[in-house]
Amino acid sequence: MKYEPSKQQALFDAVFIVGCCAIYTSASFIGVRIGYIIPVVAVALAGFLGFVFARRTDTWRDFGFRLDNFWRSAIWVGGFTAVAAGAVLVIHAVSGKDSDASTGPELLILVPLYPIWGIIQQFIFQGILHRRLQQVSGSDWVAILATSLIFAAIHIADLRITGLVMIAGLYWSWSFSRTPNLWTLGVSHGVLAVLAYYLLLGEQTLQKIF
Repeated sequence: MKYEPSKQQALFDAVFIVGCCAIYTSASFIGVRIGYIIPVVAVALAGFLGFVFARRTDTWRDFGFRLDNFWRSAIWVGGFTAVAAGAVLVIHAVSGKDSDASTGPELLILVPLYPIWGIIQQFIFQGILHRRLQQVSGSDWVAILATSLIFAAIHIADLRITGLVMIAGLYWSWSFSRTPNLWTLGVSHGVLAVLAYYLLLGEQTLQKIF
């Protein structure tokens, strides 16, 4: 039998995720490689999920891993992704910046892997944090704005990307509140992250991780 989480449980969950975000951001600021941070966060998240499922307050479908609304979500998220991707390509072309990173062999590795990382991040921010903030506040827009701000904050170590993340985060959060589906959000996240990091920032992502 599934139970609804209480406000106290929802608040605890939200504080836990924000705490993990604070640790991640602090580690990034002092120069710890992402490759060292991710395993720690992954272990903490796995333990947290075990705790949540033991409470029997959520299912995978509740978190947004569902197919019944896939195509409706795909239309909204796909349209945004296409527009945002087009904007990145135009900015890259106008800037005349020739990024060696955009043609590097690691791009072939990250293109299929980044959407997986995108799904994981959307799971954390939309499936858990967004839903819990909505339960605590009782307001969709409070949850949307707070989730987007926290999502942008974990990227603040690189101010070049923070604004872009805030814009995308607002749309993804709004889309999740309207049609909760992590599959489409994760793919959108992965596609736009690859384009932004390689075409706009010209970064070798694997080197940053390891």
